[in-house]
Amino acid sequence: MSSEDKDQKGDEVTLHAPDSSEESEEPPLVEVAGWALLAITATVCSQLEEEVWESAELQEKKR
Repeated sequence: MSSEDKDQKGDEVTLHAPDSSEESEEPPLVEVAGWALLAITATVCSQLEEEVWESAELQEKKR
């Protein structure tokens, strides 16, 4: 056992993942913000694509 596995008193230090009861059911705010940003970006890109197609169709009709 390395010295990193013991605290200053020489006792063993055990690391464990939190139990499911300790975890909150809500996702982290950063994850929620990321999904929201992705949804907004997809919506804006979709609207922009529609406008580009409409503009291209109008340009063809003018020719």
